[in-house]
Amino acid sequence: MGEKQNLEEQLFDIQNQLAYTLTLRDEIWNYHPSNPGFVNPITLFERIKSEIKDLECKINDIEFKINSLN
Repeated sequence: MGEKQNLEEQLFDIQNQLAYTLTLRDEIWNYHPSNPGFVNPITLFERIKSEIKDLECKINDIEFKINSLN
């Protein structure tokens, strides 16, 4: 592997790390108390659990309908 290719791969990896870290920072800001639009993580967690349950029920219903057509 040439030096240029090695440097390009390093650059690509670091750019991906930066993109991930920026996304993580923005996500964490949602829950930071200094954020004027602060999201309560406990409330959000409960809402997400409810959404997961609803989605799982829909999946089960559709799978049952698919299986009954076989």
